[in-house]
Amino acid sequence: MLKRSDIQQVIDQYEDYHKVNLRDASYDFCYSYFQQNRGNLSSNMEHSCWVLWGYLASWGMLRGSSELLNLSPAALRPLIEYFDKLDDTIWNVDVPKYTETEVVQTIKDVHARIVEILEDKERNVSATNTLVTKIMMGVFGCVPAFDANFTATFQDIFKNVKCRSYYFNQSKPLMDESFEYLHNFYIANKEVLNNKEIYAFDFEGKITSCKYKIAKLIDMYGFAKGEKE
Repeated sequence: MLKRSDIQQVIDQYEDYHKVNLRDASYDFCYSYFQQNRGNLSSNMEHSCWVLWGYLASWGMLRGSSELLNLSPAALRPLIEYFDKLDDTIWNVDVPKYTETEVVQTIKDVHARIVEILEDKERNVSATNTLVTKIMMGVFGCVPAFDANFTATFQDIFKNVKCRSYYFNQSKPLMDESFEYLHNFYIANKEVLNNKEIYAFDFEGKITSCKYKIAKLIDMYGFAKGEKE
């Protein structure tokens, strides 16, 4: 049985630093922009590319070892075009739906297509699970970003699960078991997660109607806990 976490404390601490001029707000700008303009992103292609680019840069995806560093925001154009073609399914996904086979398959399909776009010869970017899930978190808010801090946290939480390193991994594709264990974590903490309401800022610091999904709250927890270890 998965024990209840200290997620309430971690989220409360996050809210203390949720300010428009701090790094965390770059997620807000990205998430609220894509949510509010979905289906119409290509009409302002340059701005759409820059919003995603800025978010990725802020969250470490343009470091010196990243192939993205050799590209410009314009290289993200095919991603924007792809996002505009997606129906509401992926935009509305959140952790409580992870038990639905069709929902999980949709997430995996979108993940796979993002990999294809990034690794195309025109871009030749190594589409790690960290990078792809970071994009999916910023655009759709549908899955936590599987970065080093998050994966370390959840490998520890599920340390008694056989082959847990495969379920929470920075480089391997998402697996069905990853969704199963994230849903288990949600169930163990749903009283806190279901009652927590955090809304994204816009660039002017005004609160938008874009509420953080549970996937983002879990992402915050995993990142914060891993960062402290």
